[in-house]
Amino acid sequence: MRIENQSKRLFKFRDLVADQMHKKDIANLLEYNNQEPATGDSERMLNQLADMLTFGSLLPCPQCKSREILFSKSGYLCNGQLTEWTKCSNILKDPERKPVKVPKSLKEKYGFLSEI
Repeated sequence: MRIENQSKRLFKFRDLVADQMHKKDIANLLEYNNQEPATGDSERMLNQLADMLTFGSLLPCPQCKSREILFSKSGYLCNGQLTEWTKCSNILKDPERKPVKVPKSLKEKYGFLSEI
């Protein structure tokens, strides 16, 4: 039952973010929580924010200290750099998280963020 509830909450946030939030505000909220906004298509950033609002903000990768961690089928994949020439491909099954912080201005602009 817990996974079903988490899934419902995740997709609820995803739908609310997609329907109401501007891309700039999505990126600002991710950065406010020390997350590196996903690049490429806006779906990746949308999924990243929904995950953060549901489960909490991710702490940096323990191997490379990057904040570029995104959910993939096998876990949370780090997209950071170990060295100038070596990409980090650390997969975190149960990454460390901290509570999400939402600035008052965004709570006022998007009422659903007051739930956080």
